[in-house]
Amino acid sequence: MPCGPYLQKDFQRPLKRFLQIGDNRPCIFWQCYMWVKICGITDEETVQSVCSFYPDAIGLNFHSPSRRSVSKNRARRIADLVPCGISRVGVFVNHAASEIEDLVHHCRLDQIQLHGDESPEDVAEVWQRLPAIPLIRAWRIGGESLADLHQHLIQCRRHAVPLVACLIDSYVPGEYGGTGHPVSWDLVSQGYRHDIWPPLILAGGLNTGNVREAIRTTRPWGVDVASGVESAAGIKDLELVRNFIAHARQSSSDWTVEPRRELDRSTIPLFFRQGIVLSGLAESETGFVRFLAWAAQGNKITCFQVLSVSRCSPPVVKTVASPWWWWSRR
Repeated sequence: MPCGPYLQKDFQRPLKRFLQIGDNRPCIFWQCYMWVKICGITDEETVQSVCSFYPDAIGLNFHSPSRRSVSKNRARRIADLVPCGISRVGVFVNHAASEIEDLVHHCRLDQIQLHGDESPEDVAEVWQRLPAIPLIRAWRIGGESLADLHQHLIQCRRHAVPLVACLIDSYVPGEYGGTGHPVSWDLVSQGYRHDIWPPLILAGGLNTGNVREAIRTTRPWGVDVASGVESAAGIKDLELVRNFIAHARQSSSDWTVEPRRELDRSTIPLFFRQGIVLSGLAESETGFVRFLAWAAQGNKITCFQVLSVSRCSPPVVKTVASPWWWWSRR
């Protein structure tokens, strides 16, 4: 099983329902699932402990003025300890595209997060050098409007940059993340355009005490935390990390079972080709979550990640990842 203990408990409900079906009807299970990133990992011991709680991603900060910055060689040692299934995200602040390219290759990073004052042209240059690496654009907000973000995303789109997510953080002069200052949840809730903007990752002042309310208010695709799970600057508190991940995931847990009759029974992957209708989900629920989906038939159950869903009612699956886990009850 490629994912860790946190999923083993979540497996119990869909597997139990699958076993109770008792016939060959093809069925689909899916879960609204919150993406969680623990940012600012600075040493090898911490990354091993944090990864034991199975976040979706860990962040390595290459901004040298930051208290959580890591050197090129230490970042490589940390990255080598991250298990399969957890993404290694490099956090860059106004770095040259050539430097980002070198660090991505040296440290074997899975994703890039641009957290500085990069222009749309800078973002496009990074993407042109590394088109296979998913790109997250971070945006710091401190005013009463997201108009500047809107214009920036329009320009990125004109440069054909396929941003996989937009991370919203608080604006503190001279600082680039990790400040512990919260963003205005109401501003994000009312102003973020889930229909046309990239999936939202919420950051800024999150902790175990407020992450559930933040998710309920802003309805993000994912959450990002650094100082909110620390006992001191740059020192992760493992109990806080564990609780933060649990609270974030519990806030978006909702299982649904949907029977299917007209599905190809010859092979499991065919269950999630384009056009499958998720009739149990409202249109408004598809813009801010990702889905773990389960295709069950006969003696097999397969887990997929649904990557995108059409914005209609009922929603229809557009694209999915390759199946990354399957189980047989023989």
